Amino acid sequence: LPLAGRDVGETLLELLASPHLCSRRELFQHYDSEVQARTAMKPGVADAGLSVLRGAIEASQGNGAAAERAFRRALELDPNAANTHAYFADFLVSTGRVDEAIPHGERAIELDPFNALFHGLYAVVLYGARRYDDALAGARNALAMQPRLPPARNTLRGSLFAAGMLDEWLADQRE
Repeated sequence: LPLAGRDVGETLLELLASPHLCSRRELFQHYDSEVQARTAMKPGVADAGLSVLRGAIEASQGNGAAAERAFRRALELDPNAANTHAYFADFLVSTGRVDEAIPHGERAIELDPFNALFHGLYAVVLYGARRYDDALAGARNALAMQPRLPPARNTLRGSLFAAGMLDEWLADQRE
């Protein structure tokens, strides 16, 4: 096995460091010059997705600076990617930078209003900002879309407890 004795995260980071992995620049340049038409996927979008993946891996390994660089690079490449904003917000709140996380969580929902996970992650951000009523409303909204969504369920429980709504908290714990 090529991974024998290696950390999977390290292997993925090594693969992601390759300038050739999922790079579509030459393909798009050739296609655009030959066909003179719009492409189905804009140049950089695949690279933005890889940067988000890199950010998540770096964050999971405790490499905050590298994770932040990767998320910011993804936003440079595709500033309208809802998933990038959602995961960057989650990363920022995990580092205690809640004020920076809020606009990214809001933007993720603005870009993809029907994504339960993004609503759930934004509820986590609001909880981190100690805006428990807003976090509770956000968690309930996410759970209405996807009833077993872990970030929303955990935020709902934490917000109920923090808001002193212990009867509801106990009832939810029993479910």
